[in-house]
Amino acid sequence: MFTADAKKLGGFLSPEINAKINLALRFLRRHSLLMAKEDQKETIAAPAPIKKPMNHLVCVAWAFIFIGALALVQTIQSFINEPLAVPNFLMVFIVVGWGLLKRKPLWRTFALSCAYVFFIFTVGKILIVVKSPDGMEGAPLFSVVMFWAISVLMIAGGGYAIWALQTKAVRSQFDSKL
Repeated sequence: MFTADAKKLGGFLSPEINAKINLALRFLRRHSLLMAKEDQKETIAAPAPIKKPMNHLVCVAWAFIFIGALALVQTIQSFINEPLAVPNFLMVFIVVGWGLLKRKPLWRTFALSCAYVFFIFTVGKILIVVKSPDGMEGAPLFSVVMFWAISVLMIAGGGYAIWALQTKAVRSQFDSKL
């Protein structure tokens, strides 16, 4: 943008035109359409990207929903193959995840309890396998690898859920609004 001042044009214009130019310049300055000084350059800078902190609650909620969806698929598949099959009750995790996303305190408590139970039972299952004399002897390699992979994922996921649901930032989202 350019800047101008009627005083610089002083003797070349009539006082009437100088007054109109000054009035127009004051209007433009007031509405930020003209820079106040000539040496200022107009720069258009993109706003700095705002990095949002990771919302651990949303990650845990979607993990619960994902596990619940897998259980639902497994239940449907087992009912197709065997009509008297037992449903996989982990389907309730869909509702748990939804409750976490809706910031319902009851579902936070239930999710925390489930995370503790899964963590404790997984550690117990590992201890039983390690302490037993047979261990996983004779089991196919794929089964052994899957056992350890799932066990490590359950311990890591359960530990993360326990930690995330107990952080101050997540707890504050569930505080009573009364």
